[in-house]
Amino acid sequence: MIGFILVTHAGVGAQMVHAVEEIIKEKIGIPLIEVNSDQPTSIYHEEIRLAIESLGEKSGVLILTDLFGATPSNLCRAFCKPGKIELLSGCNLPMLLKAATSKLSGNVSEAAKFLKDYGNENIRICPS
Repeated sequence: MIGFILVTHAGVGAQMVHAVEEIIKEKIGIPLIEVNSDQPTSIYHEEIRLAIESLGEKSGVLILTDLFGATPSNLCRAFCKPGKIELLSGCNLPMLLKAATSKLSGNVSEAAKFLKDYGNENIRICPS
């Protein structure tokens, strides 16, 4: 199975996790790291490393971040190893919900594309 980590700006991830847990009525068990601009980035680098290690023997790790090009995603880029540890930025609530409820396994790159497509499909202009 693929392991997931959520890395966001302070406050964003906790609210997303809370919303998903309210929807599914259970804890999701996805490690969450929230980056606060008042702290040195070295702290978060270590937290991300430990979160990856905590996932143990997974078929891959997909790191979800809130905003491409911002500090959370920039910190995570250092850990990327194609096919092993990948980064998906722009995580939205549907993507996190799907990650938490699907038992995605196999290729982490395919899982990243699946979640990206799923997130895009859930962006709508109403009525449609």
